[in-house]
Order: sequence, then structure tokens, then C-alpha cells
Amino acid sequence: MKNNFFLGNEIMKKIAVILVFLFSFIDFVFANINLMKLNNIQAQVNNEVVSLIDVNRALLEYIEQGIDINNKELQHRIILEQIQDKILEQLLVKFEMEINDADIKNIALNKIEEERASFPNENEYINYLRSQGLTLESYLAKLIEQIQNSKELKKKLAQEKFINAQIGNAITIPLEWLETRYDYSIILVKEQSEILDILLKLRRGEKFEELADKYSINKNYPQGRVGWKDINENLLAIEYYLLSLEPGRISGYFPLTSDNGSDFYGYAVIKLNDRKRVSKKTILDELSQKEFNKNYSELTPINKDIINGQYDKYIKLKERKLFAVRLSILKNDLLKKIWDSAFVSIKE
Repeated sequence: MKNNFFLGNEIMKKIAVILVFLFSFIDFVFANINLMKLNNIQAQVNNEVVSLIDVNRALLEYIEQGIDINNKELQHRIILEQIQDKILEQLLVKFEMEINDADIKNIALNKIEEERASFPNENEYINYLRSQGLTLESYLAKLIEQIQNSKELKKKLAQEKFINAQIGNAITIPLEWLETRYDYSIILVKEQSEILDILLKLRRGEKFEELADKYSINKNYPQGRVGWKDINENLLAIEYYLLSLEPGRISGYFPLTSDNGSDFYGYAVIKLNDRKRVSKKTILDELSQKEFNKNYSELTPINKDIINGQYDKYIKLKERKLFAVRLSILKNDLLKKIWDSAFVSIKE
């Protein structure tokens, strides 16, 4: 009986979500009624269309999260995402790009490797899996099954495979990037209208620091000054701009999210104050001071081995983050070229 009760609640919740979806869209539907009578088309992508039904289906996910779907900017962004998805679908068919079993296994193995890197050592990771009732083998099998059973995920992975194939797998990380640190400031606000107003004030010559004190919701940084940070100490969205900006320059605004996109913190703009290069010796001394309160040269051979291991882990983590940032930059460039090569018409 208990299971049936919860099942009934889940059904009622889904019905409620659908009803909210329908009522929330009444204004939007009637505003576009003439378009619907004609062809229900929101955009044309080469010889295919993005329909109002496609857009509404995508917006349903936002309703479940309690987000106002009547926001015109959100609707426009969904249409752009649908267009990009349609372009990539067409390219996958054209180049016969699919995800095979070997791809799925490699993707699952890469996920395990990324997770393992966040633990102090492999034993800690094994113990964590054991606490979840898993072994490495059973977790790998579970990940493979999840990918195989998700049509949408396989499509997204096929798109990633196509994009990566166009970019190439030989992305090199210069030593200079590994030894560079960044001093930056940030302004973070909740609403997009606020950040646009702040950008306008910056263009008119108002000082970044004064605007940060006045508007930024992150009060941990007076005048917005974060200070010196390594690439691997920041969110991916911030690192993208740290690598792209020149000292003294200010970024455009961007949504600040967790690296996996699940958490939204607000809209941000950053200013790169300066960058500097630090030597391997400096990094070794910093690690040694933190671990043993001595410089590297003063350590015993055994303790030097410990610090060398920490240094190797530090470099691998930074390489992984820099690779992700570089890949993101190249992907954006490629997607722009793909967009420019397609025929896209958005209905107003």
C-alpha cells in the first residue's frame, strides 16, 4: 500500500506539472496563434524545421524546476539550442557518425578516471565505491548500461564525438600555461538585467571596484578582488576568460554555473588584473611549506618523494583543467563556423 500511495503522488505531481505547463503557455500560444495556424514553425534549419511543439517540449523541463517559461529571453535561447541541435543532427547523418560500444566503454572509463582524480589516492576511491555497494567492475558496467539505455545521451555523445573529430585530439598545453597564475576580480549578480546595466556603466567609465562593492552579491571579495589563483582553483566558466583575457581587460557577461552545469550562481563579469609565471621550484617550495613547513631543498629524500608526488598530481589536475578550457574555446569557434555554414531562418 505504501508504494501505491507514493506512486499515486508521483502521478498526481506529473498531472499537475502538465496542467501548469498548459496554463502557463496559454498567453504564449495565443500570442503566436497566427503562426501556428500557418505552419507551427519557429525556425528553419536547412531543409528541416524547429516547431513550437519542439520548443514547448524543451521548456517543460524548466517548468519542473519552477522557472518562469514566459520569459522571452529563455524562449529565444531554447530556440537557438534547438537550432544548434538540429544542425548537429544533420551533420551526424551526413558523416554517418555514431557512438559504438568501444566509444561507450571509453566514455565510462574516462568518467571513472575523472572521479578517481578527485580522491587522495585509489584506495580512497575504491572505499567510496564500496560504501555505495559497488566495485570498479560493477560501476563500469553500470555506467555503460546507463549510456546504452539513453537515446538522448547517446545522441549528445555522438555530437561530442563529431566535434572532437573536427578539432582533433592533439591539443597541446604549453608549459607557460601550466606555470601561469592569474589575479582577477569578479562582479556577480542574480539577474541578467543587472549585469547588463553594470556592463553599460563600465563602458561609460565607472570603476569596476566601485560597482563590485555596490552590486556584487559575493561580499567575500571587497571591491570584487579575488586575488591570485591557479587555473585549477576556479570554475571552468571563469577559467575560460582567464585564459582569453589580457591584463586590464574586462570580460563580457556570462552565466556562472558549476562545472557540470547543474548549479546556477548568477551572472558574472570578470576583470583580469594581472598574470604571472611561477617556476617549478616555487611550486615545490609552496607544497613543501604547506606539508612540512620547510623549503623543498631542506627536505629529506623521503619527504622530497612525497612532494614530488604532490607536484605530479598538481600538474595533472592543471593539465586536465587547461585541456577542458582549450577544448571549450575551440568548440565555440567550430560551432560558430558550423552555424555560419548552415541556412538558418528564425520566425519572428
